[in-house]
Amino acid sequence: MLLKIILFAIFATLSTNAFGQRPFECSRLFYQVFSSEGQLLKYDIERNIFEIEPNNAGRRINATGYRQKDNFAYGVTFTRDDLQLVRVSANGSVEELGTIAGLSSVPLYPVGDFGGDDLLYVNAGGTSNVFNIIHAIDVDTVEVVNSINIAGSNFGISDIAYNPVDGLFYAVTQNIGASQVPAQTLIAIDIETGTFEERGLTGLEANGVFGSMYADARGNVYGSDRTGEGIFYQLNTQTGEATSIGKTLPEGLTASIDGFSCSANPGPFAPPLPNPIPTISQWGLITLAAILGIAGLLVIRRKKLSA
Repeated sequence: MLLKIILFAIFATLSTNAFGQRPFECSRLFYQVFSSEGQLLKYDIERNIFEIEPNNAGRRINATGYRQKDNFAYGVTFTRDDLQLVRVSANGSVEELGTIAGLSSVPLYPVGDFGGDDLLYVNAGGTSNVFNIIHAIDVDTVEVVNSINIAGSNFGISDIAYNPVDGLFYAVTQNIGASQVPAQTLIAIDIETGTFEERGLTGLEANGVFGSMYADARGNVYGSDRTGEGIFYQLNTQTGEATSIGKTLPEGLTASIDGFSCSANPGPFAPPLPNPIPTISQWGLITLAAILGIAGLLVIRRKKLSA
């Protein structure tokens, strides 16, 4: 009887993941959400191919980040009068988790990523004059738990990426009227001290917009310029120099775009890292296989005893 209960619970969990929201795998893939429908695109830079998932949010979302704790992405709806926290799954399905307590609905929030403390950090970016405040959101309680003023940060950005090696957030500035930092400058933001540092110019056209920023487990930082041809770059974290390594967008697709990836991935063209700890879903499969194996052995043993 106990075995039946355990098997039912495991199958129920796996069924929910298979037909509802399915977690991502921490891989080398880079992801983007785009258009007014919040469509999910996954990009394999090593093979230079992209794939669009059939499911979508049904509304525009932004400020997305990948949470390694559960292998889901989280973001904020891009609507002034209804700032909902959303959870994005690997099949493109999106679940609304509620209005974010403590987050002002005046600006829009295109900038976001998870930090090393499992909080989603969002910023108004280039959509208003509130550039110097970064809000930390607890996605489990759906509330702002901290707001950090970044000293002297009168700049415009469209996304940030958390670098797990140095613990800093990276972004590329863009050309807006109120900015006091030159456009196309790679900056590193220190949440702990509330400061930022200019690392250097990317060497690209000033009107570029890096709406998708990424980092990997080796400390490499990447960005996708959503203007023009949607070129994917690796950014030198010391000099800011941008090197083209691919193209993430199909022809003609330059709509609102935000990016995320698992920062524990080894990065493109790199040797694999040591085997990661299995995800919750993977543990479920492992447990199921073990239980079924034990059950099979018990059946065989009973047959031998009755023979």
